[in-house]
Amino acid sequence: MFVRQDITLAQQIVQSNHATFEVARKLDPQNPDDIPSCIVIGVPDKAALSHVAERLRRYGIGHQEFHEPDFDMGFSAIATVPLDLKQRRPLSNYNLWKENPND
Repeated sequence: MFVRQDITLAQQIVQSNHATFEVARKLDPQNPDDIPSCIVIGVPDKAALSHVAERLRRYGIGHQEFHEPDFDMGFSAIATVPLDLKQRRPLSNYNLWKENPND
């Protein structure tokens, strides 16, 4: 899960949930009792989120983008399909979400 951190904390929560819901709707349930880990990564803004989307496409990692239709927000979050270790490697340079990304 990737979410922009140039939006309010409340919107970060809402937008990340929208993206998760969108990717979950597209998955074929192979084992509904198996709940994957959820990792949230904060990115500074829409441009950084666009770079994430490009990287996911380049490495063939399944994902769903969410574009908020309200508030003139646009592209706000991305949720990936559950990832194995090999798929996680190209994303290892990203940092986990922190409330204050400048800390």
